[in-house]
Amino acid sequence: MKNYFKTGMFVLLGLGLTIACDDDDTTTVDNGGDGGGTTTTITEVSFTTEASGDGTEITVTPTSTGGTAYSVDFGDAAATNDADVMATAGPGVMYDYPNATATYSVSVTASATGAEDVTISQDVTVTYEAPAASDLVGEWVLAHRESALYLGAAPDKSVYWWGNGIADIDTRTCLFDDKYVFNTDGSFENQMGEQTWINWEYTDATESCGAPETPYDGSSSMTYFHDVDNNTLKLTGKGAHLGLAKVANDVLVSGPEAGPESITYSIVAISEDKNEFEVQISYDNADGTDGKAYWNFIFARVGSTGAQLDQTDSDGDGVIDLLDTCPDVSGTEENGGCPPAGEIEDPMDDFEGNGNITWVADGDTQMDTAAANPSKSGANTSNTVLMYNDNNQQYANIRFDLDENKTAKFDLTQKHTFKVMVYVPTPKEAHTEAKTLAVKLQDGSSSEPWNGQHVELQNYEYNVWQELTFDFSAVSTETKYSRLVVQFNGENNYEGVEAYIDNFKYE
Repeated sequence: MKNYFKTGMFVLLGLGLTIACDDDDTTTVDNGGDGGGTTTTITEVSFTTEASGDGTEITVTPTSTGGTAYSVDFGDAAATNDADVMATAGPGVMYDYPNATATYSVSVTASATGAEDVTISQDVTVTYEAPAASDLVGEWVLAHRESALYLGAAPDKSVYWWGNGIADIDTRTCLFDDKYVFNTDGSFENQMGEQTWINWEYTDATESCGAPETPYDGSSSMTYFHDVDNNTLKLTGKGAHLGLAKVANDVLVSGPEAGPESITYSIVAISEDKNEFEVQISYDNADGTDGKAYWNFIFARVGSTGAQLDQTDSDGDGVIDLLDTCPDVSGTEENGGCPPAGEIEDPMDDFEGNGNITWVADGDTQMDTAAANPSKSGANTSNTVLMYNDNNQQYANIRFDLDENKTAKFDLTQKHTFKVMVYVPTPKEAHTEAKTLAVKLQDGSSSEPWNGQHVELQNYEYNVWQELTFDFSAVSTETKYSRLVVQFNGENNYEGVEAYIDNFKYE
């Protein structure tokens, strides 16, 4: 892969941009033994060449009469393991020469069953043209925001599987401090530091920070080519990558030794101020809507606001608002920015100041524990309630734990029923998902608390306060649950839900 931006040119010693080389000799082989058999001949062997990219990507297309297979030797003496020799049945084959103007002897050998090979050669001068300055020149890091790297089953976010959260910027600092450097001379650098995010596709792979592995440690020689016309960015050099090292064209790399020689990304956007850009790359995946999965990576220029977290700490507790579970109340770093809390024996909340629950909103879920009652009527005339808005998020929910250490557990042998009042206004856009409220019990101390959870569902109606009861007697002997989760309309649901709850109690 070569570097750069303008489409280059090549010249065949006075013959212009495209050449055709011919051999008028005829090879005739008598297959009959006594002169009465058939013969196979190869005549009029020729080839054309065409330059692309920065002028060093040369495509050779061979033709002949009688030939059925061809070997193309691009004549690069510096190539290893005959990488410059390619076979074809006729379609053009491309070789990427070094970034320099030079002349090479290109040979094409035509073959056919029963005929002697015919080889023609011609000197080709490859002209490399250095690019103009790119908007990408400079140092970049992954943008310090939610979904700076995200995965889905469609080129856009219509089928969204996963994206990093704000907390991941802290827990994956070793990834978000990696630098990606585009130099003016067309060279590229991965500056990984002492640690980066290790996430290969090994069978027993675990994701964690670790020392960079050769050649994914920035030690190899790498270049880039920013094709403005086609909105692509090609990195050349084993180990060169953006975002996650394991993601390459149409494959997930199994380990550092399996990395490709080059990777091409589609450029989705470059911001007007040239301080952010986004790329996309896909790989084959049976679960994708079109057989592919798509990774997007968003980068911010080092020194810009997007390359660092907003350090605002409204409550002055040393935990910035973006990472503070309780941004309006002074707490402790160990408690996620919330005040220390003791074990809750009988969780309840009437949202009038009499509750003992510290509610937490996951992801982008919007929550207000002192919202005005949207309908002071019927079964509920209280002034304040909890407002829940999932902001069209796939896995939106709110939750609480019995204690900050997640060690206290529900004793379901004594009590196993939860009650809550619910009010859901009719949405502006009609929903296709069922109108259900899920209450889940989980082990909050687990790294994957959703594994082994128990879920109870109840239906609700629009525009009326109603009390819903969730009975967990089916798991009354289970002793692992320390967390309760409340979720409207289920997971994998992108339909926006605004809802209100009140008078939560455990009986």
